[in-house]
This record gives sequence, C-alpha cells and structure tokens, in this order.
Amino acid sequence: MSSMNLMSPKIFVSCLLSLSLLACNGGKGGDGTEGSAPGECEDGLDNDDDGYTDCDDNDCGSNPYCLNGDGSGGDGGDGGDGGNVDGDVDNDADGFTPNQGDCDDFDNDIHPDALELCNGIDDDCDDLIDNDPIDGSTYYEDYDGDGYGDPNVTTQLCGNASGWTTNDDDCDDMEASAHPGGTEVSWNDIDEDCDGSDVDLDACADDAVADALDYAAKRFKPEAMI
Repeated sequence: MSSMNLMSPKIFVSCLLSLSLLACNGGKGGDGTEGSAPGECEDGLDNDDDGYTDCDDNDCGSNPYCLNGDGSGGDGGDGGDGGNVDGDVDNDADGFTPNQGDCDDFDNDIHPDALELCNGIDDDCDDLIDNDPIDGSTYYEDYDGDGYGDPNVTTQLCGNASGWTTNDDDCDDMEASAHPGGTEVSWNDIDEDCDGSDVDLDACADDAVADALDYAAKRFKPEAMI
C-alpha cells in the first residue's frame, strides 16, 4: 500500500509530461507535421491541426502524391503549394515546366517544342489550335476573295478556312477582278484575265481585221477592181 502511494506522484508527473509533449507536437502526426506518417498527405484530414489539409499543407509539398498532381494542390495558406503552384516542377518529364511554357504539364506530347498536328489540340502551346500542322495541306491566301490564291503566300491547314484556297492561280491577289477567266479591259493597268497583258488580244485582233476590211472597202471601190 505504501509503495503504491510512493509511485503515484511519479506516474502523475509522467502522464503530465506525455500530455505536454503531445500538445507541443500538435497532438497528431507523430512529429507535429502533416505527412509524417504514411498516407497523411492524402487522407483528407488535418493531421497536425494547423488548419491545412493534405497537399494544401506546406509539409506535404515534397510528398510524391502531391508532386505527381494527384492531390488537391491548393495554395496552402501557410506556404503550401501542393507541390507545384509555383510552376517549377516538370510533372510529365517532357523537358518543360509550366513556367517554361508547358500548357499541359500532365501530357508529355504537349509542350513549346512539340509539332502541331491536326488533332484539335494546341500541341505547341502557342494558344492556337491546329495552326500550321505538319500533317496539314498547303493552302494559298485569297486576299481579294475571288476564289484564286496567291502563289507567294502559303500556309498549312487541316481543312478549308476563310481567306484561303487550294489553288495558286491568281496573278493579282489585291484585285478581285483579276483572275484566270476574268474579263479583260484594255489599257487600264489591270491584267483582268491573267494572260500577262493589259490588252484584250482577241478583241484587238477582231477590231484590227474589221478596220482593215472597212479600209479596203472604202479604198478599193468595186469598179477599180475590174
């Protein structure tokens, strides 16, 4: 009975010391940090009672679950970054981080050095989709909208687009009246039919023949021919 009374103060002090240590360590997580025990960075609990949970807690910033983008990845409030809020981690190992221009850091086929394809995706992270794709077709600019393209201005497209055409037959893409099959108006400084001349050669020849016949009819009267 007396020995029991002698041990009671020691037991009491030991209990107080244990409680104090638990309080200093946050009461959870063993060492007082989120993620100090397996699974704590993905269990949905605030294991160190600091007001931040899982990947929102800076203590989980280097945890693989958070670094791989599987976690919640909030801003942490206490400096937590979910592993990559600063954009310096290359999650898909394609050689580019978000800060280096990677617009989808969980797809290693998408990054600033990628080749653009006809797939409805911005492969090269230039904020344009299917622009100048390597598997597209050659189109020529139709600036004047006459249906004929400028052979000197080309691009690669995945399909028809306004202002572009598949032919390169226009001789003057600044003049809608000028194109193959256009109606030539002589001497107006426009080659309407794209034949390389500002003269309607057929009309000119017809006029020349008509003028010659008219001249001959007037110059050589029928009686003079007898």
